[in-house]
Amino acid sequence: MEISEADIDRSWYTGPVLSRSRTNIFVEYKTLMMTEKEEFDFQGDGLRLQRERVKGVWVPPLNEDKGCVRQEEPRKNWEQNGMMDGNKQYDVANRSVNPNMPDRPVESIDKNWIVGLWLLMVLQICLVVYMNISTFYLVLRDEPEQLLYAFPAMLAISGLCGVVVGSQLQWLVQRSEYADDVPWWCYGCTPSTRPRKSSK
Repeated sequence: MEISEADIDRSWYTGPVLSRSRTNIFVEYKTLMMTEKEEFDFQGDGLRLQRERVKGVWVPPLNEDKGCVRQEEPRKNWEQNGMMDGNKQYDVANRSVNPNMPDRPVESIDKNWIVGLWLLMVLQICLVVYMNISTFYLVLRDEPEQLLYAFPAMLAISGLCGVVVGSQLQWLVQRSEYADDVPWWCYGCTPSTRPRKSSK
């Protein structure tokens, strides 16, 4: 008698656990927790199957007298308990903040890296301004009749460079919030809202 995975009731199994060896048919539960596979007797007819048991979260009660092993849905049990391996807190249902979860370490960025990026940004701005001024001067000196066409092109290129530089500046200001003891000008025009570490 062949039985497929669809014919197996995933909510309960009858028969005690026989062994933990490998078999052809097993029930797989997709979960992120550590699991182990056990071989059991399906409905007491001698057909050996495997089921996957979640370690540390779900412990199935084994009734030796009735020969019945009942398995709850690991996903539901995980969401209710919010635990993995008995000591870690997780919230999978809605990804909200768990007040019992330990605080994660705050990301810290090297001060020299932030300052170096700011200096490169200033150099990039100076290079764009220099290229615009030199291009305008060369066009005005050599071909003044082409100034009517060159000026809109210069404005378009300058606007594109301004958008790129502006996005990079905004990114740098945000990253400066995670660095300690950076100069005041690294925060741009807005003061830092991140609490600073007191140096003792």
